[in-house]
Amino acid sequence: MSNENRTDPGGNPTLAPEPAIAPELQDQARAIMESLEQEAKEVTAAGRTFTQDDAWRVFARFNVGVPGDIQARHAALESESDRGCALIGAAFLDEKLEALLRNFFIDDKKVADALLKPNSPLGAFSARIRMCRALGLLSREACRMLGFVRGIRNEFAHVSEDLTFETQKIRDPCVSMWGEALPPGGARQVFVRVVIAMAGRIDRACVEALATRRVTPPDEVRPSAEAAVFLEVQRLLQLDGPQASDEDDEVE
Repeated sequence: MSNENRTDPGGNPTLAPEPAIAPELQDQARAIMESLEQEAKEVTAAGRTFTQDDAWRVFARFNVGVPGDIQARHAALESESDRGCALIGAAFLDEKLEALLRNFFIDDKKVADALLKPNSPLGAFSARIRMCRALGLLSREACRMLGFVRGIRNEFAHVSEDLTFETQKIRDPCVSMWGEALPPGGARQVFVRVVIAMAGRIDRACVEALATRRVTPPDEVRPSAEAAVFLEVQRLLQLDGPQASDEDDEVE
């Protein structure tokens, strides 16, 4: 894996193929897109709306595996109210980020739990986004998209008024994520597509993180010659420095 991939994996969180993909995979991706377009035309001609279930069936014909949790959660998002869609979508990505960090941290459940449980340093969605970015586990653009999802979640969660995805303060972030020409289904469909795309992106980052997982250091490490000299100088400086008096130990 190149250094660039290690420090900034993930790329743009869209459903398009990522750069540097093998030619045969590019051909497969184009074939899938053509089949999706054809299926959409046939469904529309039959007088019904093209749904994600139709898309899953196209993927299945090409033996493209779609994680079961993503497929199931997508169905849940489609059936929920606008508020439920926002809360469930954000919670889904929050759980994915927790899994990503656990895959990268040392293999010590107690250490990970202490950082990731509720009310801990990395217990919040926002903290997990920032940490994944700081560790180079997700790209800046991916984290920007997660920030949009989090902001929309907060609007629905913290405001008692009856919001929808067409409410201006909810619609505007969706336009920022997608562009002025929103797809059929409007701002809500943008939110759902981003959640599903980001879930897949984080799953791929999980695989990379596990392959480069941090190693638990041994309790005692033999330092290099240079480090040993430095440590010895440090020890001598401490011995030759001012000695603590009894007064220093007094507590006022």
